[in-house]
Amino acid sequence: MGGRIVIPVILSSILVLLVLAVMITPAVAVPNDNASDKSNGKPQIVSAMGTIPGKGLNVHIWVLVPHGADKNEVVTQALAKLGAKPLVSEKFKTSGLYWNQFGDGNPDNDFVPQYYNPANNPSGDFDGTILQKTHSTWNNIDSSSFTFTYVAETSRCPSLVQECPFVGQFFDGYNDFGWLPLGPGILGVTWSGISIDEADIALSTNFNWYTDGINDFDIETVLLHENGHALGLGHSEYTEAVMYAYYHGVQRVLHSDDIAGISALYPASTPPPPPPPSDPEILINNPLDGAKVTGKITITASVTGVPNPTVEFTLWNSDESVKVLDLGTDDDGAPYEVSLHTKNISEGYYIIKAEIVSQFLDHSITIQKEGKGGGDSGGGCNPGKERKGLC
Repeated sequence: MGGRIVIPVILSSILVLLVLAVMITPAVAVPNDNASDKSNGKPQIVSAMGTIPGKGLNVHIWVLVPHGADKNEVVTQALAKLGAKPLVSEKFKTSGLYWNQFGDGNPDNDFVPQYYNPANNPSGDFDGTILQKTHSTWNNIDSSSFTFTYVAETSRCPSLVQECPFVGQFFDGYNDFGWLPLGPGILGVTWSGISIDEADIALSTNFNWYTDGINDFDIETVLLHENGHALGLGHSEYTEAVMYAYYHGVQRVLHSDDIAGISALYPASTPPPPPPPSDPEILINNPLDGAKVTGKITITASVTGVPNPTVEFTLWNSDESVKVLDLGTDDDGAPYEVSLHTKNISEGYYIIKAEIVSQFLDHSITIQKEGKGGGDSGGGCNPGKERKGLC
């Protein structure tokens, strides 16, 4: 995996990682949520982010805050158990993760692969299809070039997640999601590198999870939020946003602020400019130049560089000094065509001319009406032949 760059400016309101609560003393960056502060006796689910000193790792957590408990204290303690220090908004503007392949000019690698480990799944209804639904939600944004790709199921434990049953966290080059018994009160985590592009996600097996879109906790809602962090977004100030820092129940549809954030991080490729308009041109396609004709013929012409022109067809004598017939006009679009019956002209050489009326463009061809004597009408070098280099 390649290194990453950190975007040092606020790209959109969705890119503000944490909205700092207004307080006098320094504290963990937990947003205020007045709607959730009502005395309804229910716990809150709050999300926050911390960094692991010396390990090049950031961690995002969902924490259960009991009713009446201090949010900042609960979050600070939860991060401390992971060895993390809280990140505050003045220190951090995005989640710190930017996938460089979307800016390297190579469209063949514009995706982030993700794997799913189904082991310990506490919900019999859950499989990799819900993870893929979150991919589709983030992928189907016309103004963004970012794409998640679901690869396959895996038996790997997400290597950056602290609760994996091996010693130490490490970058294994894979972006994995799985189920683990996370710490007390922690519903889910996303671990990501600071200088290495990798993001691993785990949800806790200590909670009840649902897929019916009614009951809490909704797997798709939480995964959609976690994948927002995995692609590089911070938290939104809008309560209706997927990336809002509180769990408010089922939320499977992106808010305009979510869309603005991913579009600012990974803007859609600029479409190539349209080709320059071709120079106006008209060509007679039938009959061919120099053709010998008899009976009724259809004259056709094609036009480029002029939208919906009116094409005028005329018949001239062999040196274009006298117009013999007006053959008519056509404005019905390609092919432009009229008819000529040679019974109306005598044997000899003629010029067919097709003109675009509004552009003063024309194209001419020479035809010969055949006769019993071969069509030369008295022998010698006909002016039409001479003009065409035929004698």
